Amino acid sequence: MAKNRSLGVVLIILGVLVNNYAYVTDIVGNSHEGLIYMGSRGITAAVLGLLAIALGVVALLRTDKTDAS
Repeated sequence: MAKNRSLGVVLIILGVLVNNYAYVTDIVGNSHEGLIYMGSRGITAAVLGLLAIALGVVALLRTDKTDAS
């Protein structure tokens, strides 16, 4: 079950990175004077990031308790 644990951690990290990318690219591009205005691609990226985080948490919760030692 260590495979599920490492998969869960990787999914959470990737989800956080995708969400940060979705929000920061609009700010760095300064296309809306410092405001975050997410178009359809940004919203899709944020949703995929949140989905990856949720799947990572589920993978971590499904690991055996005996594997924790």
